[in-house]
Amino acid sequence: MSTYEQTAEMIWNKYQRGLEQGRISGRYNNAEECWRFYEGDQWARIKNADGNLPFYNIVQPVVDYKKARVCMNNKTITLSIKERDPHGLMDAINEQLKEAWEFGGMDDRCWEMVEEAMVGGDAFIYFPHGSLFAQGEKLCRCNERRQFSQIFDGCRVFLGDEEEPNLQNQPYIIVEERKLLDQVRDEARQNGISEDEIGNITADNRSDAEITTDDALKNDHGDQYCTTVLYFERVDEGIRYCRAVKDLIYQPYQVINGLQYYPMASYSVRRKKGSARGLGEVLRMIPNQIEINKTLVRRSDAVRRLAYPKMVYSKAFISNVGDLDTPGAAIELNDDVNVDDVFKKVGYIQAPQASGEATALEGELMTNTKELAGAGDSALGNINPEQASGTAIAAVQDQADIPLNRAMAAFQKMVEEIAILWFHLIIAYNPIEYHGTKTEKVASDELKKLCPKVDVTVSPTLPDTVLARINNLYNLLGEGHITFEEFIELAEDDSNLPLQKIKAMREERAKEEGLQRMQIMEQQADDIEREMQETQLSAQMTENEAGGMFAGLMGG
Repeated sequence: MSTYEQTAEMIWNKYQRGLEQGRISGRYNNAEECWRFYEGDQWARIKNADGNLPFYNIVQPVVDYKKARVCMNNKTITLSIKERDPHGLMDAINEQLKEAWEFGGMDDRCWEMVEEAMVGGDAFIYFPHGSLFAQGEKLCRCNERRQFSQIFDGCRVFLGDEEEPNLQNQPYIIVEERKLLDQVRDEARQNGISEDEIGNITADNRSDAEITTDDALKNDHGDQYCTTVLYFERVDEGIRYCRAVKDLIYQPYQVINGLQYYPMASYSVRRKKGSARGLGEVLRMIPNQIEINKTLVRRSDAVRRLAYPKMVYSKAFISNVGDLDTPGAAIELNDDVNVDDVFKKVGYIQAPQASGEATALEGELMTNTKELAGAGDSALGNINPEQASGTAIAAVQDQADIPLNRAMAAFQKMVEEIAILWFHLIIAYNPIEYHGTKTEKVASDELKKLCPKVDVTVSPTLPDTVLARINNLYNLLGEGHITFEEFIELAEDDSNLPLQKIKAMREERAKEEGLQRMQIMEQQADDIEREMQETQLSAQMTENEAGGMFAGLMGG
């Protein structure tokens, strides 16, 4: 844990050391190669290769399938504690976390994180606006919504200990940023840097760092951009950070008091042994992808040269040789040649029988590569739904997901780390008091005493899984184990049922039925009142008649 502030020169030296480690390990070339193959630029490294050569991109569907299987889940984050919570703190915190997740578009960000890690090996997400976690802060400013989080690939993040896989245990973290030169100078002015020092901030080119190949420099616009670094380190008070260029700290040190977590989280599909870095899905498929493409080009060239009949003719007997390949053109013979001799002077060599070994090899490479990557036909969903139920399809896909369990577990761990980080940001940015759901306000010291457990609930949203769940509900309804009202409550929003319309219709029907019941009850009350009045009238008449008879008897 550092106690003194690093100078610009010390920070830049650490940055350069990280660049050199990445260059020696081949991280930059590997990442660039992986992205080329994923995006379809698969002949860039082949000398004298025509850019229009054919290829079968098996890398992209494999990555896209795995990305979808990891990300197509509804995620619910819940923090809980074993102790009593008389102030309703956890309810307030959970509500704030839910609001932040929706505000930051974290579902989309998770897709970006997983794609980055699947292709390049590592992905890092940074939350620069921790002040948004101050209670009462309105999450509605569009500019901060766009900047709620930033995603960096592994080539732009440099760790203090390249053998420590836990990001929060790093002695320091450096993030490389490429910014417009004018933007950096404006930020320096806002931070009170003198104009003389600002004049020393100049544009540079990525080639200065030697972290990318020449091809990647063509679109770098080094005359407009400059490299800056964001430096984090842990101190006793919290997390200290600054921004620097080569010879100047243009954003002075600031400390997030009370925060002991770096405001970042990381994701990788699998860890490289003895390294803090991860391994993606693309790099190991590149050799097979190259061989598949070469085999395809060889087959294409063989078909072009040998698969069609070739014309053979005697040049001495034909005067317009150039028209032989022209459709509909007449063949002109020399004067001393009879028309009957044409079939003797012009003929065809039939195409030889092609071997099927090349086709078989190509198909075997494609099939085995996808199967070994855990993305065969059954996993990719190439199953006829007319011949299998949703439950059966989901069971097959769940079985195919076994190789992805590690990636899914890492994804869930990343979400848990983000939840814990946000909890500590809430503590750091609410240093005085915090409002629970059951009390007006509580001293923030009560938050610091909490040791919450993170529960991340993940429910798949793939079509076949959704179909299996809704079929199970239909079975429960048909067997009488649940009522229709319970069926509607249990059905999820992605079940392809018009749940909101059904609920609105039932509410309207309930209102109408309630109104009808009220009218019936009012009618019944009126009938009862009428009967009572008639009974009273009848009793009165009977009483009057009895009185008259009594009076007649007394008079008589």
